[in-house]
Amino acid sequence: MTTALADGEVVPEHEKVITSQLGINGPTDTHGIAASEILGSVGLGDDFPSLQGRSLRARRVTISPGGVVGVHQHDARPGVLYMLEGELVEVRSDIEGAISRKKGDTSFEKGGVIHWWRNDSKKVATALVVDIVPDNLK
Repeated sequence: MTTALADGEVVPEHEKVITSQLGINGPTDTHGIAASEILGSVGLGDDFPSLQGRSLRARRVTISPGGVVGVHQHDARPGVLYMLEGELVEVRSDIEGAISRKKGDTSFEKGGVIHWWRNDSKKVATALVVDIVPDNLK
């Protein structure tokens, strides 16, 4: 069952469990999250009846130098990440090799994508993350 994210949590627990059950390699420990702020959300059911119980959510996530967002598989949670400042390295299942995401870059995430992030730089990295989530995650 999906539950609301705790303060500072970045990834729903059940998405981390999926990768563990699949035996996916990658860092499992999320650490170095300086901030994870929900900027707002809006229910989608009134405009799109088939999306009843879903919300469009915006968050600002800041990752300290050396920080990691552990491996997870998106599960009915499509989204987009837009880099506001700094640089993050992304490793994902649908692209070969690591990708450097810098200020102004985007990363689109859809169901089934397995990935993780790390901040290899000496500066904080901040991203705007907009995703569609179950109402209990907004």
